[in-house]
Amino acid sequence: MKKFGVAFGLIILVVALAVAINLGIKNLNLQKELTQTQQSATIAKQQVQAKNGQINQLHKKVSLLSKKLKFAASHQNLTYKLKSGDTLYDLFGSNWQKVAERNGIDVKSAKNLPAGQTINFPGYVHHVKKGENFVQLFGKKWQQIAWLNGFCPQQAEILPAGQCLKVPNI
Repeated sequence: MKKFGVAFGLIILVVALAVAINLGIKNLNLQKELTQTQQSATIAKQQVQAKNGQINQLHKKVSLLSKKLKFAASHQNLTYKLKSGDTLYDLFGSNWQKVAERNGIDVKSAKNLPAGQTINFPGYVHHVKKGENFVQLFGKKWQQIAWLNGFCPQQAEILPAGQCLKVPNI
């Protein structure tokens, strides 16, 4: 019976040892998986950082292009077809001589311009938003810009949203 007890003890010891070895192997496999997961996470983090760097570079490029586009939009060549009685001074204020020179108009004859003549000037187009008016948008120059866009002073308070206004940039 003693031999049986010793044999049984040895069997239990072997089984326990096998379980311990199996658990050790599973633990090693889990550690390998953990290490691989950590390495994958590190690689993914590096990839995200690289993508963020690329995104930041693209944001800078878009910002620069946006500035260039705004500059180009603010310096486009606009035209105005003169109406009877229009004067460059009424339309462009103190900058009327620059507009005259730009259009090859002799300063002496600038007061008697023929109706229908097209005048070129640097400027931009403003799209009116709801509630905007000439005085709010252009301050002291509101009358010149109103005339340039075919509005009389009585209409200065009424600007429909979406209206496109030519604004000199002189």
